[in-house]
Amino acid sequence: MVNIFVARHGQDTDNANGILNGHRNGPLTDLGRQQAANVAQKMLDAGFRFSTSGGVVAEGKTILSAIYSSPLIRALHTARIFADVLKNGASGEGE
Repeated sequence: MVNIFVARHGQDTDNANGILNGHRNGPLTDLGRQQAANVAQKMLDAGFRFSTSGGVVAEGKTILSAIYSSPLIRALHTARIFADVLKNGASGEGE
């Protein structure tokens, strides 16, 4: 069975300025990076892990084998933060 989990990107510069941006390609704000790290930490706390190696992981963990993103920078940065936190248990704030 395949499970798909969806999350929206963190706040970007257009969001912070009240602009509905569609396909504009602005970066995450500091708040957006923190939002992504917070969601990733909640996923980590709930037992989610990211691993492309298929290694053995403790029972009760949900292993994500892929993280997909649009090519827009705000989505890519959010996905990288998720991957870092869920793979390494890091805070993700340095992204």
